[in-house]
Amino acid sequence: MSRSFHVRGTWPGEVRFRSGWASAHARPWNDDLTDATLRLDRGGALMITAATEWLTAHGAPSVISPPLHSGAAKIWEDAAFQPFRTLRLMERDLSFPFGRPKGIVRPGRKGEWERAAEIDRTAFDPTWRVGRLGLSDALSATPRSRFLVAEADGKVAGFAIVGVSGGGSYLQRIAVDPDFQGRGLGSDLVLAGLAWAKERGAHMMILNTQPTNDSAAMLYKRHRFETLPDTVQLYRYRQ
Repeated sequence: MSRSFHVRGTWPGEVRFRSGWASAHARPWNDDLTDATLRLDRGGALMITAATEWLTAHGAPSVISPPLHSGAAKIWEDAAFQPFRTLRLMERDLSFPFGRPKGIVRPGRKGEWERAAEIDRTAFDPTWRVGRLGLSDALSATPRSRFLVAEADGKVAGFAIVGVSGGGSYLQRIAVDPDFQGRGLGSDLVLAGLAWAKERGAHMMILNTQPTNDSAAMLYKRHRFETLPDTVQLYRYRQ
């Protein structure tokens, strides 16, 4: 990478990298782990390598890619990344009918963002949490997106982030406070997300989930999501 390599931001925090046309950005894996997650906006293996070297030099124990299809993995392999974790892909045809939420699901408010981060923290173990910056990434990953919250007993008890890009939509993140699980809030959030996406012209919805998370897979299958034969993988660089 040439001397035109520029960095904006401080670690651990959100950091942006640029060199000529190429660019990338990184953040901590979540609020508990300072491993970095790196996203390539433009460029190739040289930008990935330069950003990774900067991140590890500034204290990141490892650097992890976004979920990658097999065709997108080569430039990460060229930057010395290795397969780290496999995710299951599921898809739902929005032409099939679906019901309405039974409980209260509404657009989330700015002041409820911290509550969503708290739910994410309690609903997942440390290696699967995304943290506040990760939730923000999920909300900005598509041209149009919506932060939804489910209410129970007068408080925010679950949330979902849904995005639309062209004819496709994505269930980016969904979580329910463990104290409120088993009350149908996950189903309510899925149904509200499907409705929001269909109203904005999406024809299908895609999500990824842990291959060992059978309870989540059962929830999605109840709502006519089908497991795709392809998977996506996270790649990781460790010194």
